[in-house]
Amino acid sequence: MNQHISPKSYFHLYGKSIFWSFFLCVFCFHGYAMANLTGNNDTMGIISGYAGAGTSSGRWFLDILVKICRLLFGNVYFLPWFNLLTGFFFIACSAFLILYMLQIRSKAAVVFVTALMLVFPATTSMALYGYTFHFNMFSLLLAVSAAVLCVKETVPFCLLASLFLSLSLGIYQAYLPFSCAIMVLFWIKMLVNGHSSQKVVRSVIFCGATVLLGLILYFIFTKFFCSLFHVSLSSYKGINQMTNIPSLGKLCLSAVYSYGLLLVLPLKNFYGLSTPPILRIFILIYYVLALVAVIRLYKKTPSVLSGKILLSLLLLLLPLAANLIFFMVGGDKSMVYAAMLYGTVAIFLFLPLFFSETICSSIQKHTVFFIMGIMVLLWGWYSNGVYRTSHHVIEQNITVWNRIITKIESLEGYRTEMPLYIIGDQPDLPSVSDNYGMDFGQLVSLDYVCGWALPGFLKNYMGWNGSLTSVGPELPPEFPVYPDEGSIQIIEDVVVIRFE
Repeated sequence: MNQHISPKSYFHLYGKSIFWSFFLCVFCFHGYAMANLTGNNDTMGIISGYAGAGTSSGRWFLDILVKICRLLFGNVYFLPWFNLLTGFFFIACSAFLILYMLQIRSKAAVVFVTALMLVFPATTSMALYGYTFHFNMFSLLLAVSAAVLCVKETVPFCLLASLFLSLSLGIYQAYLPFSCAIMVLFWIKMLVNGHSSQKVVRSVIFCGATVLLGLILYFIFTKFFCSLFHVSLSSYKGINQMTNIPSLGKLCLSAVYSYGLLLVLPLKNFYGLSTPPILRIFILIYYVLALVAVIRLYKKTPSVLSGKILLSLLLLLLPLAANLIFFMVGGDKSMVYAAMLYGTVAIFLFLPLFFSETICSSIQKHTVFFIMGIMVLLWGWYSNGVYRTSHHVIEQNITVWNRIITKIESLEGYRTEMPLYIIGDQPDLPSVSDNYGMDFGQLVSLDYVCGWALPGFLKNYMGWNGSLTSVGPELPPEFPVYPDEGSIQIIEDVVVIRFE
C-alpha cells in the first residue's frame, strides 16, 4: 500500500499536469463559447441582474451568492469569458480533490480525469447557461469537497461535509449524484487496496449518515429561506415534491433508467451524451476494457468471500449513484436533461482512477491511453459543434426578429405603447439547427426565442422595448400565419402576430 501524500505534496507532484489538461481543454474545446455569444432560450433573456431560478426552485444559496455579488460588484452579469473560465477552474479544483482523495499516482490518469470532467457533455450543456455557469460549478466543487471530507470519518469533518452538501444543493441539486458516485469509487478503492470489509462497511454507514444529515440540513434551510424571502417552491421539475417518498414502482423505474442509460449509450445518442456516432464504438470498447478491469479488481481483492460480495455490491451501486438524478425526479426521465447528468461522468472516470490496479502490460496501457484520448477529443469536437450551433441559431433569431419588428413598426397607425399579442409559441420557419441535426440540438435546445425569455431578448438584443400581452382581441376568420401577408395586424390597439 502506497504511503499517503499530503495535499501540498500532491499539488507539487501533479498540479502541473492538472493545469495543462485544464488549459488545453478549456481553450481548445470551450474557447469558442468564451469568445462568442452562445446560449439557449434562457440565456437570451438575460444580460444582468439574474443567475437563474433561486429560492423558489430550492436554490436559496444561489440567491445568497447573487446578493453577495451585487454587494461586491454592483450586480451579476452574463460575462462569458469570466463566468466560463471561473466555472472551468472550479471543475479543475474538483478534479484535484478527487485525485488527491483517491491518491492517484499516474500522471496519465491525472490528465484524463481532469479532461473528462471538463469535456463531458453535461459540462457543455451547463456552459450554455453562461449567466449561472460559475455558480453551478461552485456547487460541484462544494459537492466534491463534501465527499472528500465525508470519507475522513470524524465528527467535525462529517458536520462540515453535511454543511457543504446542503450549500451545494442550495445552488443546484444535480451534483449530489456525482458526490455519491465519487464516494462509491473511494469505497471500491479501499477494498481493492486491502482494507477489511468491516472498515469499508463502516465508511459506507458513516458517509450515508453524513449525506442524510446534509439532506436534512438542506430541507431545513429551504423551508427557512422560503419563509424569509416570502416565496413558495415552484412545481418546476417537481421541486415542490422533492420531500415526497417515491413509490416502489418509481424506485424500480429509476433503477431501470440508471442502468438503461449506460446500456443505451453505445447504441444511440441519448441526452446528447454519445455523439458523434463513432464515439459509441469507443464507449463500447471502454465498457469492454472496464469489464476486464473489474475482473482484475476481483482478483486483487482479498480472497475472503465477504470482500468479493461487497465489491459486487459496490460495483452495482455505482451506476445507481452516478445516475441518482432519476431517483431525485421520481423516475420521470422527461424531467431530466443533459446538464443534470454530470454524475454519469463518474462511470468514465472508473478506468483512469483504477489505472494502476488494473493495467499490467505496456500494450494494455497504450490501448487505454488511445481509447480515453479519442473519447476526450470526440467530446471536445462535440462541444465545439454545440457552441457553433448555438451561436448560429442566435444570429438567425436576431435576423428573423429584426424583420418582424421592422414590419410591426411600419404598420399604419402603429404607436409604441401598443402591446404585442403573439399567437403560437415561435415562428413556423426553418431553423438553422435543423442543418446541424438533432445531435447538437439536444444540448442547444433553442430554435426561436420564446416564453419568458422573449421580452428580455427583444429589449437587450433588438433594442425594442414594447410590451407583450397574453390577452388579445377577437381575431377575424382565417387570420394568416407569419410570414404571409396580413399575419401582423393592429386590432383594437393591439399588435397581433400569428405564428401558428
